[in-house]
Amino acid sequence: MRFDINGEERDVLLHMLDEAIREMGPEIRHTMTSTYKDDLKQHRRVLRTLHGRLAAAVLDDAGAPASRVDATGRIGTV
Repeated sequence: MRFDINGEERDVLLHMLDEAIREMGPEIRHTMTSTYKDDLKQHRRVLRTLHGRLAAAVLDDAGAPASRVDATGRIGTV
């Protein structure tokens, strides 16, 4: 799957990922079950990877739709 996003949409997604990643820290620290804690850490790694890929996406000079995300999570330019 691929979809185009513009600069504003990219910024919103980055903000949402920042918030989700930040909120996971306390949840991980307060979790008593090691299996669940490991699951949360893996989820946070995935969110961080997605954030990095999205942050590295190149927009065109006007900030127009230029980023693409496919099913593998790869982001490129149009």
